[in-house]
Formats: sequence, structure tokens, C-alpha cells
Amino acid sequence: MKRNRIIVIVDENELTWESLGFLKQQAEIYQATGIQDALSHLSVCSYHLILIALQQEPEIICQLVETIRKLVITPVIVLLSEQAEIRSKIIYLGADVVLTEPYTAEEVSLQAYALIRRYTEWKSERREEKRT
Repeated sequence: MKRNRIIVIVDENELTWESLGFLKQQAEIYQATGIQDALSHLSVCSYHLILIALQQEPEIICQLVETIRKLVITPVIVLLSEQAEIRSKIIYLGADVVLTEPYTAEEVSLQAYALIRRYTEWKSERREEKRT
């Protein structure tokens, strides 16, 4: 069975918490070291999920989500370090899930699992529709 692929977009060496352990059980993970690295990978590689955990200004995160949504239809989870009014804007720009601290590794993992499942089922159904 083909393993799912997740790209994690973080500030350099920022994300080393245990939820990566949970996610590694579900998928192959590429940890991008910043926005440019992530965008270049997204333009050439296919992923089942995009996880954004950047300590950037909210507007930069909004721009990133908007840019990603123009490139791919892959599900996006955004992790924010604080309760932010920007949460709804991030959703409207294309993120599927926005979690604010405190969140648990299990919560991130379960959201990732659900989104990957829905995305892979949708892609499978689209392939079947094209065959008929």
C-alpha cells in the first residue's frame, strides 16, 4: 500500500514535538524549512496533507495559505500559537483546519488522519468517474 505523504512547513528547526511521531506512523513526512522550500516542493511533488506551523506574522500565514490554495487542492492544517482573530480569514483563504494552542499531538494527528482519509477517498472517486 502506498504511504501517504505530508509536508510540514515550519520555521527552521521549530517543530520537534511529539505529534510528528504520531504523524510518522500515518505517513511519510517532508519537513520544509521555510516558505520558499515548501512552495518549491509543492510545485513538483504531490502530498496528501499540508501542515503549517510557522511563527510568522498572521498576514504572512494568510498569504501562504492563499498561495498554496492556488497551487494545489491538498488539505491544509494550520497551527497557531495563540487565539487569533485571523483564524476565520485563514479558513476563508483555503485552510481546512486551524488549531490554536493549546492543542495536543493526538488532536493534530486525528485531524490529519480525517483529512487524508477524505482527500484520498475523493481522489479515488474522481479516478473512478473518469474511467466510466
